[in-house]
Amino acid sequence: MNPTLPNPLFRLIVSFLLVMPLLSACGQQQAPANEAKIVAITVPGTPWYDSWMVMDQRLKAYAEQPIKPVFYISGQLGSEESALSQLRRGRVQLGGFSLQGASSIVPELGLLLAPYLFDTLEEVDFVMDTTISPAFSDMFASQGLILLGWAEVGWTNVYSRDPIITPADANHKKLRSSNAKSSQLLVQAIGADMVPLPFPDIMPSLQTGLIDGGESGSIFYALAGIPKEAPHLTLTRHAFDTGMFLANKAWFDALTPYQQDALRNSLPTLQELRSAVRASEAALLADPASRGVTLHQPTAAERQLWKQATAKNHQRLIDGIGGDAEKIYQLLQEGKKKFSTRD
Repeated sequence: MNPTLPNPLFRLIVSFLLVMPLLSACGQQQAPANEAKIVAITVPGTPWYDSWMVMDQRLKAYAEQPIKPVFYISGQLGSEESALSQLRRGRVQLGGFSLQGASSIVPELGLLLAPYLFDTLEEVDFVMDTTISPAFSDMFASQGLILLGWAEVGWTNVYSRDPIITPADANHKKLRSSNAKSSQLLVQAIGADMVPLPFPDIMPSLQTGLIDGGESGSIFYALAGIPKEAPHLTLTRHAFDTGMFLANKAWFDALTPYQQDALRNSLPTLQELRSAVRASEAALLADPASRGVTLHQPTAAERQLWKQATAKNHQRLIDGIGGDAEKIYQLLQEGKKKFSTRD
């Protein structure tokens, strides 16, 4: 029996991620003073791809000391871990990364994906805007990187072949996890069988029965064609995923103040990305059938079951990450407390 082939968009993602890093493009040399090689893994038609196009247009207004962007934003340089290595070595100068990818060099980022750390978008926005940037800026600086800003990704949910409404429904189901500790701990906590897989392997693994589902942001889930094999999406909203814009510190520090301002001012603001991502997700959730999605909204009681099943994962994350994990976790709790007591 011939399995259904992934849709063209998914094949595009897979093919890009399988390409060997373009060493000839990046080379061993530093970029010219006015050139910035930019790396990311995005897909045309998404808010994240569009954010780089916005930057491209805005940079043109800074003609006095121009910076020429050269984009490798569709995964041409391989995995996020590979791209981060290139960025730290100065072979590329700027990039956009997910929490999962960036946590390979700053493990404490994984605490932001602790299950049910946040309850509402308002709480997420408050903590992100007021609490965490200084601490993580220092951590990135110690790795030779500059944190230029944060990028919205959105709530993480559970998708599956058959409905998984409560953790009990996941018992002994084969669920895909990413390499992030938070993802693996979640799958284990709900009694499922963990199958760590890179994103490009999701569709083939669903087709062959290697996995029964997994966790993902709604937009990536829909655009990758996953609903064709796993049509059930349960809005667990168990973690809020974000990303960040990073620059090579040595390269950035060598720029003139004018050029540094040009870069900072040309990147979309977090508020702009929030609006774009949330509008895209709202459109998807308003008409899930158009994407072949069967949507499930847990009741308050069902949501509580998810919280109870994953309650110990916060401490497990702290213990597993080590380093400054306890300090960052307390910082997050302080931010949450300030949110709850704000005027």
